[in-house]
Amino acid sequence: MTTDSPTPETPISSSLETDSGETSNDIEIIDVRATDSETSSSIHDDEVRQKFAELIEAIERRAKAEAGNVSDWRVQAVEKAKETIEQTEQFARERQTQLEESVKSLQDEAFERWTSLTKEAEDFTNRLQKAANEAWKIVMKQEEEAKAADAAAEANSVTTEDDSKAA
Repeated sequence: MTTDSPTPETPISSSLETDSGETSNDIEIIDVRATDSETSSSIHDDEVRQKFAELIEAIERRAKAEAGNVSDWRVQAVEKAKETIEQTEQFARERQTQLEESVKSLQDEAFERWTSLTKEAEDFTNRLQKAANEAWKIVMKQEEEAKAADAAAEANSVTTEDDSKAA
């Protein structure tokens, strides 16, 4: 028995040989390719057209699926971009709020320090004024005492002169 598989170059034989070399007519295999070429050609053309149509349909389905994937990807990209923008805006708002709070805190602290500084300056001015007044009083008291002493000394000297003239 031959083990060659049928190919277009080696058509299938119409009868099978047995191991003993005898031909068996029980099964008859007919090569369809060897029949009428016109019928074969039209069957073949129909089959090619059908396979081609199936191929086109498969390509269309694949293209639509890919387009859907691209569309989904585009939608996802847009959604991701929107989400990122929203997060960035939220971050910016938080930072702006923090900056405003920091500026207000610095302004409050500067105002408190200015108030404290002006109060200290006012207190210092008041102390200087009191010290100047006390110094003035002391100076004036000493001058008054000196004038009083001079007046007493003059009065004493006038009385002494009067006593010496009277004596």
